Amino acid sequence: MTIPVNDPTLENLQQQNQTKDQHIRKLEQQNAELQWYEEQFRLAQHRRFGASSEKTPRNSSS
Repeated sequence: MTIPVNDPTLENLQQQNQTKDQHIRKLEQQNAELQWYEEQFRLAQHRRFGASSEKTPRNSSS
């Protein structure tokens, strides 16, 4: 439902506020999901390019 912006009745202002609150909640949810994916990407990059678990010990004699 589209509410005219220039109609300042209390009911319309409350409806606009509710719509904006719903939009904010949706954006917050999307932001949290994006942060999760960014963290997963960072962890995958670390596993791929991070310190290798197959390094030779420092005190090994060759």
